[in-house]
Formats: sequence, C-alpha cells, structure tokens
Amino acid sequence: MSPPSEESRSGGNAGEGSGELRVAATASSEPEAELIRQRLEAEGIAVLLQRTTGNVEFGSSGSRYVYVQADELERAREILEAEQRSQ
Repeated sequence: MSPPSEESRSGGNAGEGSGELRVAATASSEPEAELIRQRLEAEGIAVLLQRTTGNVEFGSSGSRYVYVQADELERAREILEAEQRSQ
C-alpha cells in the first residue's frame, strides 16, 4: 500500500492546530514509529500514529503512518531528514 503522502485527516489528538493531519513519515513497525514520535514530541510537535492497513496485525508488527498537524508538516520532515543525515 502506498503512503498517503498528502492525505489529510480531520480531527485527531495531534495538538491544537487547524485539526487537519498530514503524514510526516511512514515507519516499518510500531517501535520505529514510537522512536519517530519521541523525536518529534521532543521538538514540541504532537504526533498521532496509525496502522497503514486495516488488516489484522498482531503485536508491534506492521507499518505505521506518523501524522502531524498540517502546519507542522514541513518542520517535522526537516527534523526527521536532519536526523537521517546525521546517522
């Protein structure tokens, strides 16, 4: 399944912005998604995680979308890209 790179969602718990959420990243597993969440939240960006599929998955398997407020999308991606370059 291809990521909804520009998909938006309304509502959610990711902060108090416009209420529109955008996919900032896709993680291959729940632990990776949690690391991304921690990194972004350390920078003051609220995050919502969601499985990429509606199929049954057990435990922490399966990829996750990392959603942020639309007005924080560019900043979130910059933070994640900078971290990738430093590794």
